[in-house]
Amino acid sequence: MSDYNDDIHYLWSFPGRVDFVSEYVDDKGNRRIAYNREAQHTLDYIEVFFDVIKDEGFIFRRDPRVKRCRDKAILKRDNVRYLVPELVLLFKSKQLSEKNLLDFNAVIDSLDREALVWLTEALSLVYENAHPWLRQLLARTSVGM
Repeated sequence: MSDYNDDIHYLWSFPGRVDFVSEYVDDKGNRRIAYNREAQHTLDYIEVFFDVIKDEGFIFRRDPRVKRCRDKAILKRDNVRYLVPELVLLFKSKQLSEKNLLDFNAVIDSLDREALVWLTEALSLVYENAHPWLRQLLARTSVGM
């Protein structure tokens, strides 16, 4: 059981105002989210992200040893908050699907050295140096880019 449940932040990503998502409080005072798939008529995209922000930092819910400064974890453009690519890859690292591998390969060359080092260290910690992506990451971080 986590000691920081009250610090979970809810980050959303979708264009403009939408009517297919609503937030409410249930009988017990818990915040809930309703998503009406039938009301989404266009190919708009929604990403719901539940995680912990504490002391101005992001804490990875699967392994609280993994942390990232808020300003290096969440960026904002055109009033839309979004996760940095290295954090998205960390979340995708749990499931080694073909799609996630394609995403990893598509993004890896665009990451700067600091992001590569952070992702390498995070994966090493979470997967005890045994994640398949580490070989590529280590090759990139060890050659000065």
